[in-house]
Amino acid sequence: MDKSAGCGSDRFCHCSHLSSHDVGTSERVDAHFAANTIGLQMAAAGLGSAIIPSFLGILARQISLEIIPIGMVISFGSLFGLYLLADTSKLKA
Repeated sequence: MDKSAGCGSDRFCHCSHLSSHDVGTSERVDAHFAANTIGLQMAAAGLGSAIIPSFLGILARQISLEIIPIGMVISFGSLFGLYLLADTSKLKA
C-alpha cells in the first residue's frame, strides 16, 4: 500500500499529504522562537484537556448528566470558532 496516498496499516499515520496543506508553527514564527511556541501550544493543549472534562464533570454533578452533551457541543463550537479565527490568515493571502 502506498503510504504517500493515505494512511497505511501501520500503528501511526505517516501521511505526507497532511503536512502539505497547512502551514506549521515553524513557518508562522521565527525559527528562534519555534520551539518555545510549540511548547506553549502543547502546554495549552494539556491544560485544556484537563480543564474541559473537569468542568463538565463538575457541571454534571451539580446539574445532571444531561449537561455533558450540551457542554461538548459548546466546547466543539468554541474550539471550531477559534480555529476559523486563526485560519483567517489563509483567506487574506
